[in-house]
Amino acid sequence: MLIGGVLNLAMYGASAQLLALNALDASGETIIGQGAPVLSLSTTSSAVSISSVSPNMFAIQPATSGTPPTLTPNGLTLTATATPAQNSGASPLSVTIPLALVHSVVAVSTGTYVDVFLDGNTTYSYRISTGLSGPRGVAIDGSQTIYVANHGNGSVTVYPAGQTSPTLTITNGLTYPEGIAIDVSDNVWVSESSNGNVIEYLSGTTTPNVQVSTGFSTLRGIVVDYAGDIFITNQTSGMFGLIQFGALVVTTGTSLSAPIGIAMDPNGNPWVADSAGFIYGFTPPYSSGMSYTYTLMNGDYPSPVGLAIDSGSGFWIADSGTGYVVNCLSPEGQGGCRNVISDPGALWVAVFPEAQP
Repeated sequence: MLIGGVLNLAMYGASAQLLALNALDASGETIIGQGAPVLSLSTTSSAVSISSVSPNMFAIQPATSGTPPTLTPNGLTLTATATPAQNSGASPLSVTIPLALVHSVVAVSTGTYVDVFLDGNTTYSYRISTGLSGPRGVAIDGSQTIYVANHGNGSVTVYPAGQTSPTLTITNGLTYPEGIAIDVSDNVWVSESSNGNVIEYLSGTTTPNVQVSTGFSTLRGIVVDYAGDIFITNQTSGMFGLIQFGALVVTTGTSLSAPIGIAMDPNGNPWVADSAGFIYGFTPPYSSGMSYTYTLMNGDYPSPVGLAIDSGSGFWIADSGTGYVVNCLSPEGQGGCRNVISDPGALWVAVFPEAQP
């Protein structure tokens, strides 16, 4: 996860960080095919291991154990190198990427508390209760600040990393907020279940900046991709929708029963938690009435509600039927799913570092 030009790597308890490299020509186009340079990624640090997943994709993970360092670059770097094709006459080019080893975070909203789990621990590191009222959706930004949508009192409360009292409370425009998402500029997006509105609050503000009427009667999950496209779910109609340029442009639901949670994978594909027992993945182009492309879990858990995807494509599912937070190691369930956290009442889940499509 790149934040301010620094690659954040979760020290423990999360999937490996995937990093894609591309070589660009003078016009900014990706160089592919014959004549394309060979890409490599290296480090002099013994704290990190690197493996090649594909010619331009690399998996990075910690090679040490113990207490994670603080949230700073810590003097660690990665070196990305493009070695020109043979006989090109060109010299290799390298760039340096600062690397920060950080805590991995899983935040679970139970409808009463938000429990925060650090570095793969299965017992919560701290519990948030102050300022909450019927907490539903939860989100984490790049500085590990936690945002909670409170359905019970029509508010969003904001908690800097490690803190259990809110430093900001948003109420303007909210009645029954359900889902919450943070975009690349740390703006806050909220799905409002009372009237089907999607509302944006600029980072650090409490007054609505953008408001989109969707017409959905039971608006639930929300996620925003890098391009600013907004994906939402509507539980009772069995639909998910796409908002572009301030308008709902696509609704689809031929394969959905009761969708709630929604998250983006590193490839920019939306995945939907259907509380009837399934996780569905969709791929573009999006059109009304389209069906899913992938299926995960296939009814293995009775009531998946919350959904988050980490930077290594690991899926995190809050299953309200069992009270477990389930981790599936990769899309389509490759590598298997396992119960990792028992948290009765688990409804929504957020992770850091999360996927960055």
